[in-house]
Amino acid sequence: MKGKSFIGLMVIALSLTNAAYADFTFYSSTSDCKNVSGDWKGSGTASHWLIECAYQGSGTISGLDREGGFKLDVEAHKLSGSSLCPQHTKHSLTGACVNGVVIVKTEYGNLSGYFSTDSGNSNGTLTVAPGIDVDVAIQFQRHGK
Repeated sequence: MKGKSFIGLMVIALSLTNAAYADFTFYSSTSDCKNVSGDWKGSGTASHWLIECAYQGSGTISGLDREGGFKLDVEAHKLSGSSLCPQHTKHSLTGACVNGVVIVKTEYGNLSGYFSTDSGNSNGTLTVAPGIDVDVAIQFQRHGK
């Protein structure tokens, strides 16, 4: 449940990005990974100077394998903002959870956040083009809450 929270923020973050290698890191309020899998939703904003776009998204984390690995499918839709921001995006990623720390492998930028059983948040900077970074703020919760 805890790790599921970060799915929503992943959705939004991925909708705004194109290239740059880094990982998304999320810290659990507990030291285990038993509640990472499941469905999550979230919303957030991406901004760069005078441009700001709002997104809503959802995602699913698969069950964990023996090493804590998982697959993450995320999708986001733009709610408002500049025509420069994509309307819709969908991504499949992989990650792992070890001792309550979730790391999602990406090529999109740096996000860091915290999550509990039902909700979480994250902030960071994502690279959308060479020399162009956007600031991202995301809130997420377990789907159905």
